[in-house]
Amino acid sequence: MSADVSRTAGVNWGPEDVEALRRAVQGPVLEPGSEGYAAECATFNLNCGLRPALVVGAGGATDVRAAVRSAVRQGLPVAVKSAAHQIVASAEGGLLITTDRMKGISVDERGRTARVEAGVRWSEVLPRTAEFGLAPIVGSAPEVGSSATRWAAARARCWAAVSAMPPTMCGG
Repeated sequence: MSADVSRTAGVNWGPEDVEALRRAVQGPVLEPGSEGYAAECATFNLNCGLRPALVVGAGGATDVRAAVRSAVRQGLPVAVKSAAHQIVASAEGGLLITTDRMKGISVDERGRTARVEAGVRWSEVLPRTAEFGLAPIVGSAPEVGSSATRWAAARARCWAAVSAMPPTMCGG
């Protein structure tokens, strides 16, 4: 199927490139027609279908970096789909990175903060913060991804951006 990916993407994306990407990430690398591809591309908004040449189901920031580096080398556009509903660029012929597997949650009771990864939904955060008497204001849609809400953007103390470059963290 990798030869089909090359034609779909309109770039030099050969079977060896797909295999190299598979070796570089922990999550799945899916091609059109492969098992799991359609489910990984599924969106809440059916008017915004996703048709990428490849999908990387990121298991963490390291997978995201590897996927972005690979896309840059191949000249592919990149789109990212976080948990729950959102509108994503079609990723037509490009690389789609999904974050559903990025489920890390840690709560700092003393600092009254929570650290959540991009694949976490508010319905997963709320029980963890409630253990410490904390209650994030998430509106009436707890199935929304925690990283994709205006509340999170407006109140976050720190965002750890993931790119093809080495990681940089807040406060250091």
